[in-house]
Amino acid sequence: MSFLKWKPFIRPATIEVQTHSPSAGCKQRDKLHHYSIFSFLAAAIMLLVPISPIFANDTVTLHVEWDYSPPESGQVLGYRLYINDHPEAICETHNLSKEMQCVITAPIGTTSFSMTALFSDGSETSHSIPYVIYIEQNNDQDKSPHPINPPKYDETQQIENSLHQRIISLENRAKAKLLFCWSELLFPEIFSLNTHPIMENEGKFYQSYPMSGLKLLTDNNELYYMDSDGVEHSFGNVDEWLIMLFADEEEKSAILFLWLEHLFPSLFAPSPQTTIKTNDMYYRSYPKTGATVAINAEKLYYINQNQTIELGNVDNLLLGLSEISS
Repeated sequence: MSFLKWKPFIRPATIEVQTHSPSAGCKQRDKLHHYSIFSFLAAAIMLLVPISPIFANDTVTLHVEWDYSPPESGQVLGYRLYINDHPEAICETHNLSKEMQCVITAPIGTTSFSMTALFSDGSETSHSIPYVIYIEQNNDQDKSPHPINPPKYDETQQIENSLHQRIISLENRAKAKLLFCWSELLFPEIFSLNTHPIMENEGKFYQSYPMSGLKLLTDNNELYYMDSDGVEHSFGNVDEWLIMLFADEEEKSAILFLWLEHLFPSLFAPSPQTTIKTNDMYYRSYPKTGATVAINAEKLYYINQNQTIELGNVDNLLLGLSEISS
């Protein structure tokens, strides 16, 4: 179901969760705001952590709102909402409204909700980044959702404001670092690997490349390069690049394989090699050393004649890879 038919801008989306406690006389609400692709990845990483078996459920009212529609909106018949990895939708709407509401029985613990769009040709594709909440039950039977790793504040409003500010303050630098690194790996002849820190000036993040006289920079959520005459040229919207970067398996493999070739040139030689796709696996082989690197089922592997070593989760490595620019 995770096929991107379009690449929408990532914009603020809201999920409102309302829990119903049999012993409580009021309803409690909590809003989680997700503003970037990094919030999705952080949530996905949290879901990799083993969770103990869940035996209790809670009745939850979900009200989901979104403020964007796919470019092919004339072909969209409606939307569906899914919980965790359950194959059947828990809620759906057969119109082009930008909200839906349903009452469900959700497990107490970590719960992920994702949304899809239904097209007139019968296809169903991902429409939204997953929303992740944590439903817990205490001794007073008070069940209320909490964000994963919430800021340490007592008042609800302070928590929401702090969460919002933390995301906004971190995402621009993180996006810039990742896209600069991505550009360096894909175009080393232009943007040679840079070990200098990213500079910030009046909200702009930039990286200089003395050998070519060029600069990469992000400003107002746009990615630019500046030529030797000081003229800026736009590469496009930052979020659209990041959606493509994290949605396309071939793009992921190219970035990680190039990264390994730069880090260990004596091991992965000669380089670069052509990426080969077989079924669901992408790999590169290096005849001089007999080494192979491969991506299969979201895992990166190193393979030689004697052993296969798992190097880690692909998305986790892509996030960590951005650190080489700092």
